Amino acid sequence: MSGPAAPPTPTKKAADIDVLRCLNPDCRWMLAYEVTAGNILTPDLHWTARQDGATRYFPCPSCGGRNVVEEVRDAKGALRHAVTGFAPTPEGGDDLTLMPRSVRDKLDRVGIKLHLKEWALLSLDERRRLVDAPCDAPADVVRYAAAVDELVRARAGKPPDRLPPRGNG
Repeated sequence: MSGPAAPPTPTKKAADIDVLRCLNPDCRWMLAYEVTAGNILTPDLHWTARQDGATRYFPCPSCGGRNVVEEVRDAKGALRHAVTGFAPTPEGGDDLTLMPRSVRDKLDRVGIKLHLKEWALLSLDERRRLVDAPCDAPADVVRYAAAVDELVRARAGKPPDRLPPRGNG
């Protein structure tokens, strides 16, 4: 005779975790944070957000906007932090710590690999010049490549890494 059947082992419910995406509907870039369905940070890494006055935010490296982080209460009443909205970067308010998508596209076009360490060595004025400089016409491409090469050599003491140029478009 066999003994009573063992009770079934309860299965653990897995948390529904997603990668945080930029809340700009035109961007939706993946950011390096995990969130629940309500955009509640898990783990709660709100302390890594940047702060501008009373606003805490995660900058989007693609569109440059701000994904706003605010305190919320979860279903159990515990204090948590969630990404609750999107705000474009105020005019002139970005320190360009992260390299904007527009600059990365220009660098691809001219065949230069600029590392974040090298970008960080540039002054804010130099970063803004690279953001604003044209890089569409063939002569612009040549000037842009020369400008980046000169800046990186001056700041990093070595030429930037080269990639095969992507071309226009």
